[in-house]
Amino acid sequence: MANPRRNYDAPMYQNLVQDNLAYDMSHQIPEPQRYSTAPELERPRQPKKQTQPQKRAVAVQAPVMVVAPAAVILFAVMVAIWIFALQVMTRISTQQTEICKLEATLSEVQETQDDLLIAYETAYNFAELEDYAANTLGMQRPREEQSFYFASTASDQAVAVLERSRPDGLVDRFSDFLADLTSYFS
Repeated sequence: MANPRRNYDAPMYQNLVQDNLAYDMSHQIPEPQRYSTAPELERPRQPKKQTQPQKRAVAVQAPVMVVAPAAVILFAVMVAIWIFALQVMTRISTQQTEICKLEATLSEVQETQDDLLIAYETAYNFAELEDYAANTLGMQRPREEQSFYFASTASDQAVAVLERSRPDGLVDRFSDFLADLTSYFS
C-alpha cells in the first residue's frame, strides 16, 4: 500500500546523489516503497457513440471542370505570339529566297560585265589606232613641252537629285499648300 506520508510531487531519489556523485547510503529507500505498485489511475470514460442519422441517397454528379480566366487569357496570348512568330518566320524565309535569287542574278550580271569589258579592251588595238592616226589622219605625237598635267583637289562626283531629309507627311503637304496659296495671292 502507498505510504501516506510520502510526497508524490518530490522526486523519489532526490537525496541519493549529491554534488560529489557519491551515493548517500544513509537515506535508502525502504524496501516496501522500492517495489510498490503504481497508484491506480482513473481511466477516462469512453464517449458514447452517437448515432448519426442516415444520409439520403444523393445522385452522383459528374465533376464540373472550372477554368481560370487568367489561364484562358494567357493561352490566347500564347497562341497570338505563336502565330506572329510563324508569320515572321515565313517572311524571313521568303526574304532569304529572294536574296538568293538576287545574288544569282548579280553574279550573272557581273560575269556579263567582265565579258563585255574583255570584249571592249580587245576591240581596240592601240598599235593599229596609233598607226591609223599617224599615217591616215596625219596626226603627230605631242612633244614634252606640249603636255600639261593638272592636279585638282575638286571631287569628280556630282549629285543629280537631292533627297529630302524627312519624308513627306500630311503636315508637310498642308504647309506646302498654304505656301502655294500665299504666293498665289501675294
